[in-house]
Amino acid sequence: MKKIKITDKNGIDYLFKKPLEGQICQTKTIGGGGYNGKVKYTNGNFETYVYCSNRLEITRWRVDLWLPF
Repeated sequence: MKKIKITDKNGIDYLFKKPLEGQICQTKTIGGGGYNGKVKYTNGNFETYVYCSNRLEITRWRVDLWLPF
């Protein structure tokens, strides 16, 4: 089965090129309205971190396209 390349006028297709470990990116899913800002690429996942008093909330994102921040 042949992979179909997803294109966007500015985005980099995640299936064809991965960001560097620890790189801060903007991410987008196909059909989404815009890019999510300041997402960190860690251990093969795109993650955001939110500090709430005594806990750390980590959200992992599934993405199709990404841009360097």
